[in-house]
Amino acid sequence: MSDTSSYVAGAIQRAKRRRSKWNLLLAAFTVISIGLTWYFLALLLIALRNLFFPDEAFLVNGTHLGNIVVHVLPFFPSLGIGLMIANLCVWLVPPARRALDREASGSRDGGFKASNLALMNGTGAIAAITIPLAILGATSYFYLTRHYVAHRTWIFGRERHYAWSEVAKIETACWYNRGSQDSYTLVMRDGTRVGILESHPDFFRAYPEIASAVSGGSYVFDSSRVERGCYRSLSPPWRQILTSKPDDSLSKSR
Repeated sequence: MSDTSSYVAGAIQRAKRRRSKWNLLLAAFTVISIGLTWYFLALLLIALRNLFFPDEAFLVNGTHLGNIVVHVLPFFPSLGIGLMIANLCVWLVPPARRALDREASGSRDGGFKASNLALMNGTGAIAAITIPLAILGATSYFYLTRHYVAHRTWIFGRERHYAWSEVAKIETACWYNRGSQDSYTLVMRDGTRVGILESHPDFFRAYPEIASAVSGGSYVFDSSRVERGCYRSLSPPWRQILTSKPDDSLSKSR
């Protein structure tokens, strides 16, 4: 990590000397490279998660915590990777390379090779921690089929299957926390809780099949955590979903 520390210290010193307009190009490449790297790393983790889903599943997603890990942790290695890509892009533009080399001439670690080597070392150390954790997050998921609910907390835990008849309770909630928030949770007879409202469009499309799957089951529907102010902000379809038993919705559609 000493290479990374020296790179950061050198970067601060170089920033004080930078006067060339080519630094604007470097900044633009940096923002774009970090953003694209973050995006594609998250896509790779989602692709890994999708390998666990069978074709017959009609609703699939990560758990709430799994989704946070999958989407947030890739940001940290993306910083170093994005900076290295940005350095390379600017290095490929001869006028920019010459201008920035002149600015870095008084710094021992300010050149293209030295700065990227320091970034590579630091990024490797960060990736060694964050990528395994992100992979663990990608293996925390659920999926629904017509016959059962599947749930897995992480790669070292087994995938558990619950028949729809094992759903003992459905809990819904809607509240304000920097905007409207909601949840839809299946509570199994053994106490396992499976939150299945991670993507509103996907859940809305799958809701008729969810209603059909639980139809006739002996479960409790609890919408007591749907706050009044939040309820008023919902569209009519979502009001019905969060405050009515799926069986009721199914009977109305018939």
